[in-house]
Amino acid sequence: MVSDGRGEFVAALRPVLGRERVARFYATLAARAAALRFPRPGVELRWLNGAPAAVLRFSGLPKPYAPLVVLQCRLDAEGRVAEVWTVSASAKLTAVLGGAARGRSIPRP
Repeated sequence: MVSDGRGEFVAALRPVLGRERVARFYATLAARAAALRFPRPGVELRWLNGAPAAVLRFSGLPKPYAPLVVLQCRLDAEGRVAEVWTVSASAKLTAVLGGAARGRSIPRP
């Protein structure tokens, strides 16, 4: 798992490698968010950079927590998650900020 807050927002400073470590990272993150009573994010599924992505929008978070996070995964040949990328750096999310039209919504089945 690689995250990029570009020094602007909280993010893992180094890649988190291995299924167990990635699962632990996200479980710890969720527990901290619950303990701090962070609001649940709005979630939108979109195509970004040619791949599906989850766009998470948070409101009312204190700094240095990101109000916008994009999460994407790459699957292996067996359909398992092989890589996870999270981006929260504002400069890298210009296509998503404000709902810009570069990324298109994933249609509902």
